[in-house]
Amino acid sequence: MKSSEKTIVKLMLLAVMLPLLAVACKSKEPVVGEELSKEPAASSVEAVSPLKALPEVIARVNGVELKKTDLERVYEAVAAQSKMTGDGKSDTEIINFALGELIDAEVLKQETEKKNIVPSAEEIDKEIENIKSQFPDIETFEKTIAEKGVTIEKIRENIVTQLAMRDMLAKEVETDITIAKSEIEKFYNDNPTYFQTQESMKASHILIKVEEGADEKAVTEARKKIDAILKELKAGGDFAEIAKKSSEGPSGPNGGDLGYFGSGQMVKPFEDAALALNVGEVSAAVKTQFGFHVIKLTDKKDGGITPLNEVSESIEIYLKRAESGKRYAKFIERIRSTANIEKLI
Repeated sequence: MKSSEKTIVKLMLLAVMLPLLAVACKSKEPVVGEELSKEPAASSVEAVSPLKALPEVIARVNGVELKKTDLERVYEAVAAQSKMTGDGKSDTEIINFALGELIDAEVLKQETEKKNIVPSAEEIDKEIENIKSQFPDIETFEKTIAEKGVTIEKIRENIVTQLAMRDMLAKEVETDITIAKSEIEKFYNDNPTYFQTQESMKASHILIKVEEGADEKAVTEARKKIDAILKELKAGGDFAEIAKKSSEGPSGPNGGDLGYFGSGQMVKPFEDAALALNVGEVSAAVKTQFGFHVIKLTDKKDGGITPLNEVSESIEIYLKRAESGKRYAKFIERIRSTANIEKLI
């Protein structure tokens, strides 16, 4: 999905789904050197079919009806996340979780209305301009939202809801959270495995692709190209500049830099060749399932426990989020307890 389309999907969810502060979400970081691993293309999530038998109104919160169409949007987002993390949730579990999210969002929205929390026009306009900036031009923006069945008025309405919720939670949940130095030290000392790092290396490469099952002619042509690159390097050519010019891998524009990686993160022929190098050395041609590579090892790091001073800020952020999660759970429980909630599924 294009980034602009993802933006629209997000906008469609804003009025019905608020990211949970109560759950410490682990975002999947890109694997260093992911261009050297094969992953199947993500298939589309079948978001609608499990919901077909549900009534059009699936819940009421203080008399406000929550529609199946709203649930479908939240279900799709939760199902996609579940698939990405591989948590094994069933359709029923995802539906129930999505319904809970939908109800929480409505309860929070109504609470902002009770408290008369209204974001400023400047904040709203800034958010809208930020969204528009993610599209190549205004025409593409207008065409995309029209295709998704979203109006600029609905976008503005959703942004008002999102910003109001944000402001309320900032006050009710996130204000005055202070983590003492002793708490950071205790967490560090109690969880040494969290800060254990394995031996890692940093490398750059130049790739000439060879498709799997390529004929002998294609392999020969690729080998000629990589040999010419090796010759250029031996003559004193700059590795990064040659990578920018000649590499057919995604890292080419960045001078072939793959960042740091540990054991098992690269395909074995590549890893074995990198391990055999000293820092600053360049390999001979290396054949993998992706084609021919020339590898330059640029750094090595020994494994061990990361020093406290290097991770204290991250620990503090984590502990603050954990405390926010606890406060959020208590806050949502309190306002839920005063709401009249009817689940119709």
